[in-house]
Amino acid sequence: MTDIRGLILTPDGEIEEKWLPPTGHDLLNALYGAINCDAVEAVHLRRVGTMYMDEEGRAEEKLAMPNEYATIVVSGFNRVVYQMYMGTVVILGKPDSDGDDTSLSTAACTYIRTLVAHIKHNNVTVRDLRGRRF
Repeated sequence: MTDIRGLILTPDGEIEEKWLPPTGHDLLNALYGAINCDAVEAVHLRRVGTMYMDEEGRAEEKLAMPNEYATIVVSGFNRVVYQMYMGTVVILGKPDSDGDDTSLSTAACTYIRTLVAHIKHNNVTVRDLRGRRF
């Protein structure tokens, strides 16, 4: 099997394209290493893929850095945000018919990079369900 393309997005807005093992424990270990965690949580991104983040990133003892970039990416794809996302995240393509992650499409990579550039230039804001800014 060939490796799959993903984007690593840090709380500082740095983006790195990374090729990861396609399935199983190798992919899971690669996610742990990229995110620097022991357990990942998956966030579905409509029509595009999955964003993986540190499952314990919001825990009081860990207090990962807020990732406004990841939060706005979720808003960009899902149109609604329920929480501020924390720490470094990895974004992969949508699952195939077997449920395995796939490469992030070129169009999705371009959209995410453009969105992050807009955020860095203060051209994007996100509000929660109650209309409050994050």
